[in-house]
Amino acid sequence: MTYRGHIENGVVVFDEPVVLAEGTEVRVEPAEASTEANGPAQPTARAGAASEAEQKVPGQSHSTLYEHLKSVIGIVTDLPPDFAKQHDHYIHGTPRE
Repeated sequence: MTYRGHIENGVVVFDEPVVLAEGTEVRVEPAEASTEANGPAQPTARAGAASEAEQKVPGQSHSTLYEHLKSVIGIVTDLPPDFAKQHDHYIHGTPRE
């Protein structure tokens, strides 16, 4: 879910009332910046559930997880045929299911 808001005195203020549990991790990224001739940029912020896999870099579009990982997909070729199902057994030594 995306919540919209703005920065007011250095603090994010949501446009609509929002109730989030104490300790909820959020991500704030500028949605757009307006530049005035004699003043600093005033970013508009949005906050949502944090995800380290998604970090927006200004000027770059979001890529999918596939696009991000496609260079490593399929490079391991010598795994057991049941590795996907039994990965805990092969990695951690747990009993097979």
